[in-house]
Amino acid sequence: MNDAATRVESAQQQVAATTRLANEEVRAARDDANRQMTEARQLAQRAETVSAVLTAPDLIRFNLTSTQADGSSAQVLWSRSRGVVLSGSRLPGPGPKKTYQLWLVTNGPSVSAGVFEPDSTGRATLVVDPPPKVPGPVMGAAITIEPAGGGQTPTGQTLLTRFPPQAQ
Repeated sequence: MNDAATRVESAQQQVAATTRLANEEVRAARDDANRQMTEARQLAQRAETVSAVLTAPDLIRFNLTSTQADGSSAQVLWSRSRGVVLSGSRLPGPGPKKTYQLWLVTNGPSVSAGVFEPDSTGRATLVVDPPPKVPGPVMGAAITIEPAGGGQTPTGQTLLTRFPPQAQ
C-alpha cells in the first residue's frame, strides 16, 4: 500500500509539474500572440498613414541630398492635413547617445517632425500622424544628428537637406 501511495503521490507531482509547464507555455504563446497583434496593428496604422499622405491633395515631396560624400539620401512627404513620411537609405549610424531628427524648415524656426534611427542596413522610415503644427509654409526639410531624444531646435550636424528657392 505504501508503495502504491508513493506512486500516486509521484504521479500527482508529475501532473502538477506538467500542468504548470503547460500553463507557462500557454501564457507565453498568448503573450507572443498579443505582441504580434499589436505589431500588426501598428504596421497597419503606419500603412494607412502612408497611404493617406500619398493621396493627400496638399502633398509636397522633398528629396533630401547628403551634405557628406556618403551616398545617403531621403525623401520626405509632407501633408499639412495628413502627416509626414520619411524614407531614407544609406544612412550611417548617428553615433553613441545620438539620434537623427527630421526638421520641417519654415520662414521662422524649424519644426521637429520626429526622431529616428536607421536599421543596420542604413534604411530608415519615420511616419508621423498627426502632422506637427507648422506656422506658415514649409520651405524645405533637413535631417540633423542630435543628442538622444532630439532637441527643440536644430543644433547638431546637418546630414541631409533640401531648401527649395520658393515656398511650397
